[in-house]
Amino acid sequence: MDNTDRGNKPDHADGDPRPAAVTFVTTEHFTLPTLAFVGLATFHRVLQSGIEDLAYARRIAQLRDYYFDHAPELAGYLLNPAERLPSPELGIALWQQFVTVAGVVAVITAVLAGSAGGLLAAVASGHSLVAALVAGVVVAVAALTALMRYQNSVWIRGSSVELLHCLRMPGRQ
Repeated sequence: MDNTDRGNKPDHADGDPRPAAVTFVTTEHFTLPTLAFVGLATFHRVLQSGIEDLAYARRIAQLRDYYFDHAPELAGYLLNPAERLPSPELGIALWQQFVTVAGVVAVITAVLAGSAGGLLAAVASGHSLVAALVAGVVVAVAALTALMRYQNSVWIRGSSVELLHCLRMPGRQ
């Protein structure tokens, strides 16, 4: 019969942890940094995709302008060239950073990094909940701030670079 109540600590809580508990915590600790890496790689790739999409949209807008100049009879079928694409030369708005795919991945990655930092602080501090919470929040906020600043700087750079420089197309200089 199991002497533990799932809502309470097991009877042997004062003794050494069971090997299964140690394995669980160790596995979770090493999984969090791995997931954070996957998040960083995903963040970088979706940010690249967003910049590529911006470059393609600019090229499409150039073609549209050409059609307006050389085939005005198509005006009823195309967007007005006066309605320009948004140009984030000054970066993207604070709230907009969180609704991009890269922004969503950044939030998840920051939470994972904060969890890993909190778990490490808990182990280092002798299982102090306060140390774990403070460290986790500090790491998460720092990671999120860094990722959002990086995203904004990439959008600023991507807004001022030509398509060929953004994509580094093979065979083209």
